[in-house]
Amino acid sequence: TAIEAQRKELRASMGRVEEERASLEERLSSEETKRAEVQASLASLEGKLRAVQEKLIVAEEDNSNAEVELQAAKEREAELIAKLRAAEEKEAEFGREREALLEQCAEAEKAKADLAQRLEKIENMSINDELLTHQLAVLDAEDSNLAEAVQAMEEYL
Repeated sequence: TAIEAQRKELRASMGRVEEERASLEERLSSEETKRAEVQASLASLEGKLRAVQEKLIVAEEDNSNAEVELQAAKEREAELIAKLRAAEEKEAEFGREREALLEQCAEAEKAKADLAQRLEKIENMSINDELLTHQLAVLDAEDSNLAEAVQAMEEYL
């Protein structure tokens, strides 16, 4: 009876221990399932991390290449700006030369007009000279006629 009571108590304890063990096994199984899920998630995250790291390496290489290209573009831009400034200077120089040539052309036009006036005066003088030569010839002829008339009169007298 006391032994039986102890046996009952032990059996009851064993039942509780068995229930607790079953509960613990269930929790262990649940934890192992969660652990497997976490490990799978961890493996997935590690794969994603590697992919991101690879993309980062590619992006860094692209960035490095872009920086090299940007530097080359800046150098080309500087060269083009220098060429543009040189071209602008040449254009300004051509503008100054053009202005000088326009002034020379204006002076040449003025000289041409002066020469045209001189030529016109010379032509007028030539025409006047021809008229005077003609008038002189006429006067010579009249003088000759008068001389003949005077001689004829002298002979008559």
